[in-house]
Amino acid sequence: TLPVSIAEERFEPVVVSVGSFLQGYCVHLAKALRAKCGLPAFALVDRSGELVHAYNIKWTPDSEKLYFDARGITDSSDLFMEPFQGSSDWKETELDTALENMPQWAFPEDEISDAMVRWFVENYTDIWRMKENKDSPID
Repeated sequence: TLPVSIAEERFEPVVVSVGSFLQGYCVHLAKALRAKCGLPAFALVDRSGELVHAYNIKWTPDSEKLYFDARGITDSSDLFMEPFQGSSDWKETELDTALENMPQWAFPEDEISDAMVRWFVENYTDIWRMKENKDSPID
């Protein structure tokens, strides 16, 4: 569980886990990382058009693809896609394209998800601050 508070001015705890970003709040996190660091947001979509997971991608100067989500950063597509192996018939598309066909209630953005994303961005600054590091693989 994470020490997440839904109130910025006082601590009002909410019990959540990092797994929540993989099962319901991944869209909110992908949007936040796109806004904070300019990382393009993508989605895995299954055959029926249902969004399976949202995440961010960065291509290195060597055309290597880096995947970003609440688990961290990896260049291994097999490792990144491992939790979604039950959905073997998926395709990758831009997040905004995937969301065009989804009802707004499908991926809630509320006080809890705001708090989770805020907590993640404040506590895992290495993800978005890598942009500022000239030796970083994501520059």
